[in-house]
Amino acid sequence: MPEFREPEKQKRTDGRLRMNMAANYRLKGKQDWKPCKVLDLSSGGLLMEGSESFYIDDVIEIQLQLEAMLTARLRVTNLSGKKAGCQFLDLTEVQQDQLRNYVHANLGL
Repeated sequence: MPEFREPEKQKRTDGRLRMNMAANYRLKGKQDWKPCKVLDLSSGGLLMEGSESFYIDDVIEIQLQLEAMLTARLRVTNLSGKKAGCQFLDLTEVQQDQLRNYVHANLGL
């Protein structure tokens, strides 16, 4: 079960789920999808761990199985080893709703 981080203990205003979700990613311009784990998720971004090192400002495409499959673009904003904190880019309104609904449903909001 995902875990909720209290808003007063984080910088963001939306809730964030701690999780260990299998997903797939590929770097911009690459064809092959690689496995990764999503370690936390919010409507604004996520923390992921991949099999390779990332760099600040890398653009990544990710596939997440929420209620339905979500494919979205991300930009790496911070790093810790093979973990990358990423911000969602160019989400459609439908994608934003899908993320927000998934996070809120798992937070019990």
